[in-house]
Amino acid sequence: MVPSKRSASRGHTSLGMPHYVYMLCLRNGHLYVGSTDNLTRRFDEHQSGRGRRTTARFAPVELLYSESHPNRSSAVKREYQLKSNS
Repeated sequence: MVPSKRSASRGHTSLGMPHYVYMLCLRNGHLYVGSTDNLTRRFDEHQSGRGRRTTARFAPVELLYSESHPNRSSAVKREYQLKSNS
């Protein structure tokens, strides 16, 4: 199946929207792991205090790591894998 011009121009594939797993270093030195379909928007939300309670309280210092996944399901599985190893 070939992606339509509309979806190809937005970076989407026939597998769905790309999602990302990311790791932040918080002001208190702890790590935060999350997933999203828009990494820039989500990081901005965390930085402005509109993220989760943890990142609202301890604003992220920097984005340490991110990886792309073909869909939400894959990203969430990887997020939980990373969380269980930390």
